[in-house]
Amino acid sequence: MFKFFGDPNEKQLNRIRPIVAEINSLEDSVQKLSQEKMRERVLEWKAQLRGLDYEEQEKLMRKNPSRGLCLCP
Repeated sequence: MFKFFGDPNEKQLNRIRPIVAEINSLEDSVQKLSQEKMRERVLEWKAQLRGLDYEEQEKLMRKNPSRGLCLCP
């Protein structure tokens, strides 16, 4: 049956692999942030999301997942 339709788990993994790679690429720049700077970035991120419903948040994240709500400089 998987031969015809494909493994659903593998399909899911293939869908999220690019997202994981993008997140991992941000690790170095986020590690360089001080605790205070990290707090500031998180507050900015929360302010961007405040007032948006779930669908609007999803659109914002899909539009540019790494830069739309990025913690890095």
